[in-house]
Amino acid sequence: MSILYCTGGELEGSAFPIKNDLKIGRVPSNDIVIKDSFVSKEHAFLYDHSGDIYLIDNDSHNGLYINNIKFKLKRLNQGDRIKIGKNFFIYYEGSDDLFQREYEIVSHDNKDAIKDSLLKEAEFHENYLQIFYKIISPYLQTADRVKFWADLKNVIYRFNIENFLLLKIDRDNSIKKLEVLTSYYDKIPQIDENMITLMKTDNIITMKRSVESIQLKEYLVMYPFKRAEDHYIWCLGRFAQGELNKDELNQLYFTGLILSFLK
Repeated sequence: MSILYCTGGELEGSAFPIKNDLKIGRVPSNDIVIKDSFVSKEHAFLYDHSGDIYLIDNDSHNGLYINNIKFKLKRLNQGDRIKIGKNFFIYYEGSDDLFQREYEIVSHDNKDAIKDSLLKEAEFHENYLQIFYKIISPYLQTADRVKFWADLKNVIYRFNIENFLLLKIDRDNSIKKLEVLTSYYDKIPQIDENMITLMKTDNIITMKRSVESIQLKEYLVMYPFKRAEDHYIWCLGRFAQGELNKDELNQLYFTGLILSFLK
């Protein structure tokens, strides 16, 4: 059975079996109702044509994105990532549970080395500098922190970073969720004692978990910092088909770097 699985947004964790003419939108008359101001009343619908599933934009205001490309109509393929408003979905067939998988550590690096490397790269990558100034500018120009965090959210949405939250490590090494800057990810990832100890030494940890049936990987960058005697972690993540390339992974690192400057 074909399924649309919500990985981020108001309906995160929900699975929707696909039937013909399944409607997606903001009003209750839709089959999938998304209460998001960026979603049109009748935003899109799914159409089954001889076993092929098509996703069709219904002249929505903010459009429809599949694998980061805007479409009016597209036949869906296994593992396609769909963005509707501020919500993320994955199209797949099968019964694998996307969230019952343990993370594995990909790498860990000294934070200062990562910071130096990214700042040097920023000198040669104009997009990084634009990102930096886009985020830092409202903070410098206004005392309105509500506006600042709202602007920051908009930047994160454009990055397609689905997982984004602030964690605190308590003195007993337990993890506490403090703040979610998007609604994409409000579940604390499973982190064992050894990883927590490692992060308290100011190391960045990159983690991933795989869903082999649809070649889907979730990457999390755990970016630690310390304020006074307390330890905190920015958790940033993205779902991707296959491996993230260096530039995409640097986007996650760079966002964590900026946050550590500001928070």
